[in-house]
Amino acid sequence: MKKGLLIGAFALSSMAALAQDVVVPSVVGAAQDNAWVVNVALTNTTQFIAFSMDVKLPSGVKVTADKCRVTPRLESTKTVSIKNESNVSTTYPATYKLEYNLSGTTLHIVGYSLGNEPIVGKSGDVLYQITLAASSNINASSFETYKVENVKFVQQSDLTAKSLADASLKWYQRGDVDLNGKVETADALRLLNMANGSTTSSVYADVDNNGKVETADALRTLNIAAGTSK
Repeated sequence: MKKGLLIGAFALSSMAALAQDVVVPSVVGAAQDNAWVVNVALTNTTQFIAFSMDVKLPSGVKVTADKCRVTPRLESTKTVSIKNESNVSTTYPATYKLEYNLSGTTLHIVGYSLGNEPIVGKSGDVLYQITLAASSNINASSFETYKVENVKFVQQSDLTAKSLADASLKWYQRGDVDLNGKVETADALRLLNMANGSTTSSVYADVDNNGKVETADALRTLNIAAGTSK
């Protein structure tokens, strides 16, 4: 009987460990052109409807606002009707709004849906991308000394904020579609399949950071793998 209870307790504790809600941040870029894309993924079992966090960054970077975007995990086709003080209703999209402010070396980020829509999509996928430009040469690996901190997600069930663990940034070279630490011909082939719709696209396949995965991204990746491009 005791043995059975111990096995059951172990199974429950293992399930609890696997069911953690965590953010997984990364930065994609190259020191040669000082252009970087911060990606924050979420692995979750809890339904969340809003979030906030601070991304610690090297000094000398600024946000490239026209290149910042949410991914399908934060998009919605729904709308919400909100009344103003004159009791007049206005319809707004329920897609998440991504607000950010770079104060010193801390990037404060808030995401919310006016319709309190839950975060959707595949658990573990990237939620949003913030594009940075550096005013001076930054060593790519230096990003890995920085963290995402003060991570809070609002739970749909009771509208309370849940604190998630801090997470260190992980740097990947542009074109490393499978995130194995190398840019190879296999990445270009995988990206080509994404561009023609044969496989599901990844935000890491958008090598030129224009918001689309195209054949041009595959060609650039092939050149990066061959050492003729950055």
